[in-house]
Order: sequence, then C-alpha cells, then structure tokens
Amino acid sequence: MTEKLWDKLETENFIFFYPPKGFVKENIQRLSMGREKAFLTLNKIFQVQLPEKIRWFFLESEEKGIKLLGDVSPNQALAPILTIFTVYNEKHDSTPGHELTHILSFYWNSGFTNSYKFLSEGLARSLDQSSRDSFVKWLIDDYDWEKFAKVWLVKNDLSLAMEKIYGASLEKLENFWLEFLSR
Repeated sequence: MTEKLWDKLETENFIFFYPPKGFVKENIQRLSMGREKAFLTLNKIFQVQLPEKIRWFFLESEEKGIKLLGDVSPNQALAPILTIFTVYNEKHDSTPGHELTHILSFYWNSGFTNSYKFLSEGLARSLDQSSRDSFVKWLIDDYDWEKFAKVWLVKNDLSLAMEKIYGASLEKLENFWLEFLSR
C-alpha cells in the first residue's frame, strides 16, 4: 500500500494540497482563511477573473520542495497553470501575498509575465503579506512619521486612535491606500 501524499481542502478561490499529517494539517484552516483574505485584498487591485481555482501546495521543508520540484526555489508561482508552491513549517511561513501577486498580475497582464524581474518582484514584494508592510509605508510617507508614532504607542482601541490621529477610520484609510495602489 502506498502512503497518501496530499490531503486537500477546497475554498472559494483555492484548492489547497498539504501533507496528511503534521504542522500544516494542524494549521490548514487558518492558512486557508489567510490566503482567501489576501486574494480578496489583492484582487481589489487587479480585478481579474481567473479561469479556475488556484492550486496551492504547502511543502513541509525546502529539502522536500527541491526534491519535488527539482533544483529551483520551493517557493514559487507557476502562473500559467494557476499553481503555487510554498514552504510552511514551524520555522518558515511564506507570506500569502507574494506568490499570489505573481498569479494575479499574470492574468491582469492578459496572460503575460512582466519580463523585467525587478518590476515583477517589486510588485510582489510591495503587495506581499496582504500588503501590510506597504500599508504602513504608505501611512508614514503620505501622512508622516509623527502620526504613525502616535498610533504605534496606542495600547487599546486602535480603530478609535486611527480616527482621532488620521481623521479617518481604519477601513477608510485602507480604501484610500487601495486607491493609491491602483493609480
């Protein structure tokens, strides 16, 4: 009898494949929800209709990824076939936004990969992790460091503090930021 290689979880926009036991299996609900949220956030920018669900393979280690994929990075997006491979274990959690940006930008660009690696990687990095680092950079650049520093020191009720300090709710600020990204 052969050992089962993958368990599968299907969500609205993904089919997740993961080892049938271990760390990924224990965290698959949280991982799938995070990727769905990242998809919705990023697709507000790209506004693409994919031909089918994205297949996302969670690999237990870089070594197992290299064994499966050959001598290439085990964290990669194969945009034309809507497939993502990422390593996830106790020590390594690839962010949901990076590889997902490669997939969405491929379809946004009518099925072509931007041939300038610095643009492709720059876009993926700027929108990575559901873009939280990009959001913080935007807050600092567009509003100023002093306002961000005040928010940083808030211990309770971040929403109220954002409203007082920035003059807009966190939700409105996120919408302003998404507008900024889509320019």
